[in-house]
Amino acid sequence: MLELSDSDYSVTEQMMAIGKFLKIPVIDHLIISETDYMSFKDKGYLDKIDVDNRYDLSFTQVKLLLSQLKESEDKKKEMAEESEIKLKNIAQNLINQGLTIDAIIQATGLSKEQIEKLQR
Repeated sequence: MLELSDSDYSVTEQMMAIGKFLKIPVIDHLIISETDYMSFKDKGYLDKIDVDNRYDLSFTQVKLLLSQLKESEDKKKEMAEESEIKLKNIAQNLINQGLTIDAIIQATGLSKEQIEKLQR
C-alpha cells in the first residue's frame, strides 16, 4: 500500500489553493506506483485540505495585515499628536515662567516658529 508523504500532501494543498483561486476545482490527486495507487479523494484528504489549507491565495491575509497596519499607523499618528500637545503645554508653562526661546527649544525640541506661535 502506498504511503502519503509530506510533500505529496503539500503539493495537493498548493494545487487546491491555485485551483480555488482560478475557480478550477481539483477533483482528485492520484499517487500511482507500478502496483498500487492512492486517491486523495477516496482517503478524504481533499475535504480535509479544503477546510484546513494553509495556502491562502484569496488575499484575505493580505487584507487583514493591511487593515492592522493602518490601525497601527493611525494609533502612532494619534500618539504623536498627543505628544505634540503635551510638549506645547510644557513650552507654554516655560514661556509663562520667562524662559528664553533657546532654552524652551532645548527643553521641548519644538521649533522656534512653534514657540513663537505660543507666545502670541
